[in-house]
Amino acid sequence: MPIGILTKIINMIKQYYIFDIKEGYDDVYGDIIIVRAGIIHDNLVSEIPSSWDIFFLKDTPQITSEIVSLAHSNGGRWTVNFSEFRESRVELEGKPQTVYYHKSLPKKRNFWSRLLGK
Repeated sequence: MPIGILTKIINMIKQYYIFDIKEGYDDVYGDIIIVRAGIIHDNLVSEIPSSWDIFFLKDTPQITSEIVSLAHSNGGRWTVNFSEFRESRVELEGKPQTVYYHKSLPKKRNFWSRLLGK
């Protein structure tokens, strides 16, 4: 496998520590699970909430069970493969933030696709 492809794959996978899991509601997707997690650097993680990343996942019993199980086992560590998420800017708790939508949530339709029915 060429080194460039291997580097790209490695950069898409990151280790996180799960701090918080809660139910939420998204205007487009409805019921979701919100996971707040801090990236692990050299076996250390920031406990400052503003430095945590936020992940939105579909609220299903299976996904909820899996993420809660991960938080309770493996020392709260979660291996995130970013190829399974889409980055988006949303207003959360009154301020714009970057969040990561899991691909189990359908992609938001933009203005033109809604207008043209695509």
